[in-house]
Amino acid sequence: GLKVLFGRVLIPSHHFDPEDTIFTERTYDNPEPGKEYTVLFAKGVYDFTDVDLSKGSYRVKVSTVFGGSQIIIPRDKPVRIKASAVFAGAELPDGNTAVFGDAVYESDSWSPDSAYIDIKVDVVFGGVQVIRR
Repeated sequence: GLKVLFGRVLIPSHHFDPEDTIFTERTYDNPEPGKEYTVLFAKGVYDFTDVDLSKGSYRVKVSTVFGGSQIIIPRDKPVRIKASAVFAGAELPDGNTAVFGDAVYESDSWSPDSAYIDIKVDVVFGGVQVIRR
């Protein structure tokens, strides 16, 4: 996009954190717990299917602005997702969606008393799709 228009990327990529996906496409297999991931004018794919819950709950945040994210969650592990959207779309596995406001998804095996995957999703002027595998 901008590289084609201006002949170069305006922000050098070495200024981005490893958790940032900006003007590109990136896949994260087993994103690191406790991190905040950002997608800006880009596409991010986050695969949580092999997350190990033996050490306790696994928490991450994925923020998408003017881009798209796909979040892949396991069918066999407890998962809770809270999605907040502003002029955007967040599609959760149970068919619930957020366009302007909040939506929550809790898998059948989710319980606040046991270890689970906890994902906070913020999306502005973009789209997020959560799928189970």
